[in-house]
Amino acid sequence: MLILDCTGDDSGLAFNTLSKMGAVGPYTLSFRVKSAASGDGEIFWTLDPKEVLPKGEHQTFAVVHDGEWHDITLSIPTESALFALRLDPCSAPGEVSIEGLRLLDAKSGVVLSWP
Repeated sequence: MLILDCTGDDSGLAFNTLSKMGAVGPYTLSFRVKSAASGDGEIFWTLDPKEVLPKGEHQTFAVVHDGEWHDITLSIPTESALFALRLDPCSAPGEVSIEGLRLLDAKSGVVLSWP
């Protein structure tokens, strides 16, 4: 489990050089989250190794901030190889716990896994 002490409106986890995994999409990102923060979450991704996140494509998602565990599954609709991914689990200060983070490719192959 990863516990984040989010101190502002731009807290996030970044994963780079994903394209070296040889995976293609569309992708599915899933994880469990327990939050005492507030605001929507957001994922960012890029196919371009020269692009620095949070530029690139993005998607917002709802997060329940009630201090209980919730499962989240997100689709990343690109068919190309991802270079980088960033997960912002909230948009305001507070403590957020994440576990079971997995990024799967189009064939359900594990591209990224973080307990």
